[in-house]
Amino acid sequence: MSTTMQVLVVSGDIVQQETYIENFKSSEKITPYLVTRFDDGFKILDARNLQKTLSVKIHNEESRLIIIKSPTLDSQNALLKMLEELPQRTFMIFLVNNKEELLPTVLSRALCVDLGAQKKEENHSLTKVFLSDNFHKSGLKEVLEVLSPAPTDEDIEACIMSLRSALFKSLENGEQSQVLLHVLKNTAHYYSFSKSNNINKRMTQEVALISRILPIDK
Repeated sequence: MSTTMQVLVVSGDIVQQETYIENFKSSEKITPYLVTRFDDGFKILDARNLQKTLSVKIHNEESRLIIIKSPTLDSQNALLKMLEELPQRTFMIFLVNNKEELLPTVLSRALCVDLGAQKKEENHSLTKVFLSDNFHKSGLKEVLEVLSPAPTDEDIEACIMSLRSALFKSLENGEQSQVLLHVLKNTAHYYSFSKSNNINKRMTQEVALISRILPIDK
């Protein structure tokens, strides 16, 4: 089997991604003990450890599956040689929101499967906090209490949707709209930066939110 068919980039809705994986495992008859998942961000050290995993031979009638989510740029570069030299009956699936998260050199070695865009929904509790006088005038305690201690990409995207919703609802309040727009821009910027670098998502989100206390007109 060619390398292209062994490497897949599956983008789109999270639920459909998991359904795709289950169907893939069934069609290729991949047993659970030969599935390795990296769901918490794939870093350069993970790439090195994966090389050791791939060096362990499996029986001819068996298949192995590697599932990778949120790889950093450094780890993607480290994977290039592995993608070209995957052992027989070894498959690798990248799970992404959209394929632009991956380097062109990775995409050129993969078959891309687009399952359709995931529907982004706001966190109504956060929207309410963003519109409150507390957020506008004082601190961020209420926001940080709503946020997950270890936010996922989906949590931060929900935060961005909540900021957008609050911004549109506050357009008649010029000062409040200015604050929300400032935070929205910073949240989107730091989120984009954290997706391609080995940086704590909670920390970047806090930095984006705390930035609202800085004088905007300076």
